[in-house]
Amino acid sequence: MEDAALVARSLTGDTAAFDELASRHRRPALAMAIGMMGELATAEDIVQDAFAIAFEKLRHLREPEKFRSWLFTIVRRLCAKEIRRGPKETSLDRVPDPPAPDLEMSDVENQVLKAIESLPQAYRELLSARYIAEMSYEDMAALYEVPEGTVRVRVFRAKQRLRSRLASLEREMTEATRCELQ
Repeated sequence: MEDAALVARSLTGDTAAFDELASRHRRPALAMAIGMMGELATAEDIVQDAFAIAFEKLRHLREPEKFRSWLFTIVRRLCAKEIRRGPKETSLDRVPDPPAPDLEMSDVENQVLKAIESLPQAYRELLSARYIAEMSYEDMAALYEVPEGTVRVRVFRAKQRLRSRLASLEREMTEATRCELQ
């Protein structure tokens, strides 16, 4: 069923329809929040708050077919608000919380996550939106309120930076393995 139909059913009081929307969009919304916040616990709280706000304000959604983009806008704004409040920890090399059971990751995925975590927040956010939340460039342009070409350039730059970080991590891992073997 399309998001627009689920929104319409939700507006008539069908809570199962909203539960379906939440189930459908929870993981990508969480991925986006993790990309922005850098930690699972805060991201989960933000996503839960975002769904509560979406449920409460659903009648104000003018284009029901764009529920996903609207939800991501709510998530993004909540993350930005949390970031403005300032860091909760002072450690610059904080290790992210372990993933939730439904987000189990391999060692390689953990290394990629560490590389993403080391990027500036703006790059983490872009990569999460594009590749984890699987947003189109068009949707991202609407979300960030910039031209699509600008989004494409920023994503390209973020990928370049990520490649550089991954190459650096690979060199470190290779060096550590050599030291262990000697």
